[in-house]
Formats: sequence, C-alpha cells, structure tokens
Amino acid sequence: FLPLLDVTSGFVVSEGNQQTRPVTSTDYSTGTALACQLLGMNCNTPTDFSFSFKGFCKRGGETDIHSDGWGVAFYEGNGIRQFHDVEAAATSPMAHFLSIHSIRTLNMMSHIRY
Repeated sequence: FLPLLDVTSGFVVSEGNQQTRPVTSTDYSTGTALACQLLGMNCNTPTDFSFSFKGFCKRGGETDIHSDGWGVAFYEGNGIRQFHDVEAAATSPMAHFLSIHSIRTLNMMSHIRY
C-alpha cells in the first residue's frame, strides 16, 4: 500500500482528503522512483535518437520496474508522430521497431510508466 501524497502541500492525505502528516522518505520504500521516467532530446540539427531510445526502453521492464507501458512523440517534418503501448517498453515489438530504425528529429520526448 502506498499512501496518497499531496504534492502541493507535501502532506499525506487520508481518504477524507484530510492532511494527516508530512511526507517522509519511508513513504517511498520501494527503493526506486514511483513516477514515470522521461527521456527528452532537443537538438539544433536533426539527430538520430534510436541509440538513446533503445537504452531507455531497457529501463521499461528489463533493468527497472517501470513496465506499465511507454510512449514517444517526435517531430517529423511539419507534423508530430506519437506511439504509445501498454506493454513494457523492454518487450514491446513497437518499441523494438522504433529503436532499430534511424529516426532523425530536432525534438523528441519519451516516457516509461510505473
């Protein structure tokens, strides 16, 4: 069981939305970050992000516990491409496909969910 944390006040919140106590380090006792992890690139020339994306995907279920899905968005020409999957990034065929193809862009953002 993980407590409900109010990030604006820094207090643990009970079911009745009452602030009960300040957040402590024991509220995060799993030993790893509980939030999504992000990978972003902002480049001045089009850059292939497949190498970084491939390593990042390993954190999505192979080397870390962030295995509840993933997503990536990047500019291509004047448009945006977005890919999302509920499968762990480390085992997702779509993530594998993107990681082995050269995709050059100025901006990209990816996340893996916990």
